[in-house]
Amino acid sequence: LESHRSLSIGMRPDEVCAPSAEEGPHERLEVSDRARELTRSMCRPLSVDDPASQVSVVSFNMLLKGFESKPYYPEVDPQLRAWRWRKPRLEELLKGLDADLYCMQEVEIDSFADEFSFLDDLCYQAVAPQDGSKPKKLPAGAPPRDLAKCAFFYRASRLELVWSESRSRAVLAAFRHASSGRLLYAASCHLEGAPGEAAARVSQTRSALERLALDQRRRGLAPEECCVVFAGDFNSSGDSAVCQLLREGRLEQSFRDPWAPDVELVKQAVSHEFVLSDVYGLTPSRPPTFCCPCAGRRPKFVAIDFVFFSPRTLSCVAIREPYTPEQFRAASSAGTPSEWHFSDHVPVGGVFEFAGADTQGSPPAHGRPPRRHRLSSRRAPARTLC
Repeated sequence: LESHRSLSIGMRPDEVCAPSAEEGPHERLEVSDRARELTRSMCRPLSVDDPASQVSVVSFNMLLKGFESKPYYPEVDPQLRAWRWRKPRLEELLKGLDADLYCMQEVEIDSFADEFSFLDDLCYQAVAPQDGSKPKKLPAGAPPRDLAKCAFFYRASRLELVWSESRSRAVLAAFRHASSGRLLYAASCHLEGAPGEAAARVSQTRSALERLALDQRRRGLAPEECCVVFAGDFNSSGDSAVCQLLREGRLEQSFRDPWAPDVELVKQAVSHEFVLSDVYGLTPSRPPTFCCPCAGRRPKFVAIDFVFFSPRTLSCVAIREPYTPEQFRAASSAGTPSEWHFSDHVPVGGVFEFAGADTQGSPPAHGRPPRRHRLSSRRAPARTLC
């Protein structure tokens, strides 16, 4: 992700939240009516029809708190970069989306308890971000870093935390669905961002899958029969090695990632035990999930955020449209962050129904993708959440 953002260096709810108490009068921004409407649309809910058999999941890279001190996106107004502007808009977005489970990326560790105390008011609990990587020695006199990692926010009335584990690039967890009693495994990932580090992204993905499978086997569960959502900012495209591994269950030694075509990814073919499908692979064309401003050029759109799920045990009954047509047009002119959205990513996700929970029937046969949705527009399923 840092590589996407670095491209810009030198080149480049019902209503919008009121300013927080920390914002002085001189810092108040005049937000246009159009921006307010675009923000309201971004906060559209991803709610379930039947809480007894369904769960809604959102993945979102919120853009780290420390963005205001970063060199990328110099085009973004300093007031829009400031955390005191962005934080209340994040709170309103989470409140508006109304998801049961948030797979979050770029949540800073040291300031988490203070900055995210509002989760209690929204009736969410958290698997807080932790640094699962090996400690690195900082240069003498260097200030401590508030690292941004992955986290889960979950609605405690519907999900009970059973197990969690933090890795360097992912956080893993198992939740008990209160109404159905089903166990839902989830991974929130923020994979290596440098385009040439495709082998590292594959390794990070394999590690997360192996740790999920290890906990499942400890509980006497077959990984291929578990309910799984594997989501996050993959920092790679839909034809990448990571998506190939997740989608096909196997990665051949000869496979080359389009972002690193000269890099050997694995010494020999590797595989995993899960059967996974790509939520946005159900749509006619993959929608972008990331847009950054580039000075002097049109904003850069890419699809690097993904949600994979286990079709044998979960049916995807609704898909969130990342950008509405109006939001896409607005982002096309200046990118984001902007006055109507505080991150360079947008939320992605869907509503999932536990197989066998009602009259929907038995799980699909091994390896078969979930039923496709009839689409009402290019990027939106029949039950469009826009």
